Amino acid sequence: MTSVWKVALLRLLVTTCTSAEEPTGKVVGYVSSLIRYLSEEEPGSFDCWFYENSKQPSMDTILNAIVSSHRLSLIPRRVLYSEGKVEVQRSPGALIIVVNGNQFMEMALFLTSSFDRGLKIVVLHNNNNLEGFIYIVEALRLMQLHNVVYIFTDFLVIQNMEAFQKVSHIRTGAVPFHEVFIDPTSNLTGPYEAKMSAFMTDFPYAPDPRTLDDLLVTGITVEQTGDNFLKATIEHAPRIKKLFSKIEFNEWRQGDWNSQNHAYVGSRSHFYSCLNDPHNFDPETGRRRMVVLDQFTLGMRVGFFFTSYRNPLVPKLQRAEFQFFEGGFTHFWLQQITRQQYGARHVGIVAKG
Repeated sequence: MTSVWKVALLRLLVTTCTSAEEPTGKVVGYVSSLIRYLSEEEPGSFDCWFYENSKQPSMDTILNAIVSSHRLSLIPRRVLYSEGKVEVQRSPGALIIVVNGNQFMEMALFLTSSFDRGLKIVVLHNNNNLEGFIYIVEALRLMQLHNVVYIFTDFLVIQNMEAFQKVSHIRTGAVPFHEVFIDPTSNLTGPYEAKMSAFMTDFPYAPDPRTLDDLLVTGITVEQTGDNFLKATIEHAPRIKKLFSKIEFNEWRQGDWNSQNHAYVGSRSHFYSCLNDPHNFDPETGRRRMVVLDQFTLGMRVGFFFTSYRNPLVPKLQRAEFQFFEGGFTHFWLQQITRQQYGARHVGIVAKG
């Protein structure tokens, strides 16, 4: 094996499940152009592997049509034919797999843990057998290969499956190449990335409101909608009584929407209907004034609604942001992202600012 096969800077897997029939010209042109686009965008070496679940290669398959495409004439290619599992020494640069008919289960056996999690996968198929198709979907999830695109070859329908969720986005026609792969995975490798995720949360700011005691210390008044919860709480913790007031939720005045020190407790269905009130929308921030806090991503769980400034990580990560900026890390990361996205063209882009 030459050295060019040992270098795999692009993580791309193109998987094809189709029958041995006349290939669709539109799909062949689209897929070959997509591979060429990715090879041009990715810096460094780029190689493309092709795999068919068959011992007898056929000249009439969509695999052969893509391999022989003039668009890929300058891209290193390797073709594999087998009916069983193939030992893979490394994650390939690009790989097209062809499975004839309904052999989704056999094709799933080809997937190994040797593939990188960032591997781009395109599954070309013309089979409506959902029961068989689920084998490849679950096999990809089991290997934590989430950057997958499914293309129905008869009508060029592109389908993206969301990682960790059994939902999909379906688009018809030739999707722009830069929009084909929607990678839902991201590795937060430092506080700066964690801070950026914090800015995307829907949770308001409060100093670690883990218990009713925390709400009491911060001076937040819990306004309840009935007597049942209040009675049960006071019986177990009488000193918490001053935390509650007896203002009905449906008697809010206009000014209560801007309150910074009130929380509300009641039934989930009642509060969700109230949160859809137009007054709950803040035109300045473009967000809701109040949110549901019965599930917290930071390990907190408080069955209350309260209003305050959003984003509990802002004050904790502000210092880290300044240190990263002053140390030049922000500039370095921007250059690194630009280089990865634009390849050799990043020099001119960075020079232009």
